[in-house]
Amino acid sequence: MLLSVIVPVFNEEENLPVFLHRTGDALKAMSDLCDFELIFVDDGSSDFSRDIIRKAIADDSRIRLIALSRNFGHQAALSAGYEISRGDAVVTIDCDLQDPPEVIQDLVQAWLAGADVVLARRRKRSGESMFKLSSAAIFYWLLARWTDNLIPRNVGDFRLLSREALEALMTLEESSPFYRGLVPWIGFEQVQVEYDRDPRHLGTTKYPLRKMLNLGIDGVTSFSDRPLRMMSLAGLFSVLISGAGGVYLIISKISSPNDSVSGWVSVVLLVLLFGGLQLFSVGLLGIYVSVINQNGKKRPRFIVWKKESENSA
Repeated sequence: MLLSVIVPVFNEEENLPVFLHRTGDALKAMSDLCDFELIFVDDGSSDFSRDIIRKAIADDSRIRLIALSRNFGHQAALSAGYEISRGDAVVTIDCDLQDPPEVIQDLVQAWLAGADVVLARRRKRSGESMFKLSSAAIFYWLLARWTDNLIPRNVGDFRLLSREALEALMTLEESSPFYRGLVPWIGFEQVQVEYDRDPRHLGTTKYPLRKMLNLGIDGVTSFSDRPLRMMSLAGLFSVLISGAGGVYLIISKISSPNDSVSGWVSVVLLVLLFGGLQLFSVGLLGIYVSVINQNGKKRPRFIVWKKESENSA
């Protein structure tokens, strides 16, 4: 049996040497379970990441490199790795060493026990700031509220898929795939393996707040129309409140014409209320229309610049 390990890379020259060493040792320790191929997907790195991988390819024929023509993003890099993988099972893992390569053996054992999808669930997240932990908690809370609880908490992109599950996943033709939601959506027998997440080895995170927000928007818009329904309910509630306020002002004008305020404050407040509600609703609709537009263009998720292995070197 062959195991494909897919590693997206974006400017990780500091971490790659240690990652290669630890991952190589972890995979060699599993030689009695399966063979492996190690696929690096360079997502438009501007440092020496590709050179480090090329050197590793010269030393080990089981290492492969696919270089994208520019930075397409983490999920697109995973797509590229999924498409060229040849294994009976596929593991995806980042190379910042927050997800320990040694846990791969636990994922493989769960797969050999019969699971088609093995999700690595973070039991503890060491070395992360309070802001990161809080934003992650809010992220998963919103997804649970707005996506019918398909997406398990504290589960990222460190996972194993059987070949059958991967083929089912690759039939989905979304231009901006959100694999944390798509993998639970396809079904199959799924289990979780818990582990303690380590601090980032070196360097800075490649997932700043902007990318996390974009990932969250992709997750919500891909799996739920509840925000649109909420805006409809908010609009109805605003109409009811405004109607009640209008009735109150009319009654006040009739019952106490001399004491009633001329009304410019209430008018301004109502205009601001409805104007803000309309702008927010239009913006929300625009996000969904943008998603439809992107899917309608049928652009590829990524463009491959070159593929490299010992055989092609």
